[in-house]
Amino acid sequence: MYLRLLISLLLLLWSVAWSAAETISEVQIRGNARVELSAIQAVISARAGAPYDPAVVDRDIRALYAMGRFQDVAAELEAADDGTILTYRLQERPLIRRVEFRGNDEFSTEKLQGLILVKTPDLYDQVQVEKSIEAIKAVYRADGYHAVTVDSDLDVDGRNEAILTFEIDEGDVVMVDSLRFEGNTVFSDRKLRKTIQTKERWLFSWLTGRGKFNEDTLKDDLERIADLYFDNGYVRIKVRKKTAELSADKRYMDIVLEIEEGPQFRVGSLDMGGDLLKDKDKADLLKLVTLEEGEIFSRKLLRESVAAVGEAYSDEGYAYVNVVPLTQLDPEQQLVNVVFDVDQGALVTIDRIQIAGNTKTRDKVIRREMKVIEGDLYSSKKLKESRRRINNLGFFEEVNLTTAQSTDTEHMNVDIEVKERPTGTFSVGAGFSSADGLIGQGSVSQENFLGKGLKLNLSASLGGKSATYQVGLLDPYFLDMNLALGFDLYNTKREWAGAQFLPVRLFDPQYHRLPSGSLHRLRDGKLPGAGRSRRGRKVSEIYFRLPAFLSGLLGYGLLGAWAARLCHEDRQTGFFRRRTVLSRWPAFPARLPEP
Repeated sequence: MYLRLLISLLLLLWSVAWSAAETISEVQIRGNARVELSAIQAVISARAGAPYDPAVVDRDIRALYAMGRFQDVAAELEAADDGTILTYRLQERPLIRRVEFRGNDEFSTEKLQGLILVKTPDLYDQVQVEKSIEAIKAVYRADGYHAVTVDSDLDVDGRNEAILTFEIDEGDVVMVDSLRFEGNTVFSDRKLRKTIQTKERWLFSWLTGRGKFNEDTLKDDLERIADLYFDNGYVRIKVRKKTAELSADKRYMDIVLEIEEGPQFRVGSLDMGGDLLKDKDKADLLKLVTLEEGEIFSRKLLRESVAAVGEAYSDEGYAYVNVVPLTQLDPEQQLVNVVFDVDQGALVTIDRIQIAGNTKTRDKVIRREMKVIEGDLYSSKKLKESRRRINNLGFFEEVNLTTAQSTDTEHMNVDIEVKERPTGTFSVGAGFSSADGLIGQGSVSQENFLGKGLKLNLSASLGGKSATYQVGLLDPYFLDMNLALGFDLYNTKREWAGAQFLPVRLFDPQYHRLPSGSLHRLRDGKLPGAGRSRRGRKVSEIYFRLPAFLSGLLGYGLLGAWAARLCHEDRQTGFFRRRTVLSRWPAFPARLPEP
């Protein structure tokens, strides 16, 4: 019995000793220089006095790696008198102070700097370095340098700060030496070469750059060839790159494209399915389809037909219409039967029209060009027309019109974002003439005066014997109506030293200059040709002179004229075709002969 009690006591003492040895007496952090100790302690779970648990240490290592500040983390255990010391040894990532490029002759350092993901100062990240290398290779390959190689070198100093260098070996530009087609019987090699962008090198490739090999362009060329066949009824066309061999000196590429044409198909039956418009039957909708039964099938015409049917629905307010062309091949008859399945969706109305970016132009100047207003049914055609009208104002560099769902699927917001452009012009000039001596000219015009869309013109011309001033203002939407109202005020002064000639230019209502010249002798107070007609149109000028007593006092007569013209402004082009203007020509002094 005593023996059994002794054995139990020894086992108890041994278990207590083992437990004390596995208790963490202290947690130490080693190797951190830039990372604060408090930040590290915040992410680890191991604590002094707690029993040692390998799962906890494993979670701590993962948490330290997740901080993104360390490239190596290790845990060590060391026995102590009062337990076990747990030490986390950390190796911080070096801090990149500078990024350099070597061997880049084709592209500037500034261009390559904008491609890489590595920034300075920042911690070294191997993943970002590898992505940066791929980005550099991509830009070189796009320019024909397919033999380019890029490596990285990290130079770390004693302070754990580094210089990252990208070593670039550009190699030579890879040129397409030969491009051949196999299996093409419908289209000649010449026709296919005109369709694609990849070209063979020629004598002056060093000057024009023609013939550079580009992998992405070649992939797009396969699609271009397939589209050419699809648009001519060959719906089973297959185009693949058979071979693309690089020469031993890595300078030239030989390419062979393989084509399986298949039979030519024609359009079979055409039909409409799904939701139909209330005011249009199948026959009306099929009139919008550009495909015709019996004609050669064309994928291009199929896309145009889908767009036309979809636009017809969207103009009726169905903004979310979905038109799916369901095609069925008839190999025996070599026909393509098409059913346009329409899911019209919900009827959508315009909820809000929101305008942004117009720092100068007022909202109403933009809104009055809109073909839709709040509460109208959605119409893609009217929205396109609205964007075109806003752009034709000439006030903005960019006009972006987008739509977004409002409170529900039955309401849609229209967002208009514009970027203002300068709308004013200023010009000055100087000259010299024997009649007026030194002449100075200046003009200021503003197409968007006060942000209201008003057109303002100011000009002046000053000379030794003449002076002309002009002010003009036009409101293209007077009182917010489709009515343009404007005026021109001008004043001209000129000294005439005994001359008996008056410079006059006459125009008929269609802006044709009358062949009466620019100098006319005054006869009985009238100009030769005044009041005559041309092409059946009466020239509406009325001439008069001062009373005799003023002429006697001054020795001069004054000539004036009134003219009226009718015009209409074409809002689609922004130009005036005809206009109504009531204006008085300024009075010019001229010495009159005795009656």
